[in-house]
Amino acid sequence: MSDTSRTARSSVTVVVPSLGGAARLNETLPPILRAVDERCTQGDEVLVIDDSGKDAAAGAVPEILGGLDRAGRAASVRVVSMGGNEGFGAAVMRGAQEAEGEYLFVCQDDVIVDEAILAPLVDALVRDAEVFAVTPRVRAVLVDGSHAPRYETGVRLALIDDRIVVREIGSDEESSEPEDADASGVTDGVGEPRVVDFVPSSAFMVRRDEF
Repeated sequence: MSDTSRTARSSVTVVVPSLGGAARLNETLPPILRAVDERCTQGDEVLVIDDSGKDAAAGAVPEILGGLDRAGRAASVRVVSMGGNEGFGAAVMRGAQEAEGEYLFVCQDDVIVDEAILAPLVDALVRDAEVFAVTPRVRAVLVDGSHAPRYETGVRLALIDDRIVVREIGSDEESSEPEDADASGVTDGVGEPRVVDFVPSSAFMVRRDEF
């Protein structure tokens, strides 16, 4: 089976740890659903992990689904309640336990995704068994609608005095930013995959059996 065929056939579970409830999900869940529906792959699913302690997502998600035209789509959507505010890590672990997809795409409920986000991430893991996790380029959207680099942009991990610390990439160090990046590290377009020191918790993909 070719890598392209494996990418198209590999199922993905999108895990959305949710603390903000309807206020965030109204804006961020529809693009996630469009991204999943874009693949139209059997076995794809979306798990909203309600970590609000108030079951806020339980009422919000059906309303959101009711306003979308998803007739004939393969992906299922489920809400899983944590029963309390257990924290982001616990919500992700619960999502991994509940997931049925071959790959897990963890996406916080304040992230707006591109509809074509999933295929390149799956493809990166399919093509290289040595890759543990992949992440899309993440931008922060400011109040005025402009974009800014997140804290992960332009930094690297370094081992100093037996401690792992975050250091800014300076002029005396080799920058790992892609050539199409502007001064802020923000780019237009997908760009080429590159090795990074760590992935942001806001959006990343791993193999479920390695999680």
